[in-house]
Amino acid sequence: MRTLGGIVYVAILVLGLMLVYSAYAANGPYIEGKHYQRLPASVEQNDLVKDLLKEGNGKVQVLEFFSYGCSWCFKLDPYIEKWRKTMPTGVSFQRVPVEFHPTWATLTKAYYTEVELNAVDKVHTALFDAIQTERIKDSSEDSLKQFFVDAGISAQDFSKTFNSFEVTRKQKWAVSIAQAYRITAVPCIVVQGPKGIFLSAVRFAGSEDELIKVLNELIKQAQ
Repeated sequence: MRTLGGIVYVAILVLGLMLVYSAYAANGPYIEGKHYQRLPASVEQNDLVKDLLKEGNGKVQVLEFFSYGCSWCFKLDPYIEKWRKTMPTGVSFQRVPVEFHPTWATLTKAYYTEVELNAVDKVHTALFDAIQTERIKDSSEDSLKQFFVDAGISAQDFSKTFNSFEVTRKQKWAVSIAQAYRITAVPCIVVQGPKGIFLSAVRFAGSEDELIKVLNELIKQAQ
């Protein structure tokens, strides 16, 4: 009986290990509720979120919520830029600036000015660096205009775009969509697709490197 009991014990142990391995293989080393969160169904039912999901046409969408005024966003940005160059096919990526501070409103408009002028690759990283190293002393329209001019964009093009209806519309949309996803801290990443909407951040993942790994895992889960 001892031998039989030992065999049963070993069989149960092996089965348990197989179940653990199976769960690991399915979900990777990252745990929901610890390394990332699944956003509630009420978020998915928000009209703005539904519109955005519809635009994705079944593809996985990655949203980075950030601000040029956020030092932690600045620290993460090189990792996002590197990931963006090798991100999986069939995945769309967009940044969404947030306005947790009144002075961040002009920074939101600066980002969408880059987008409208097709100047993100030229301006984005340099503007982040200038703001975070205080080469730009404030976020006033005049200071931002001078930065864009120094980057090779005419003052006329900057002012016309910065104060355009389209940039203002996108600024309002960014504020509303951050509220729709219940964003309370940045930087954070939202991954959404047919299998759900997930959120992660450095504070969940543990480091910038780990966040990128979590991001790639969430893309697989969302597909």
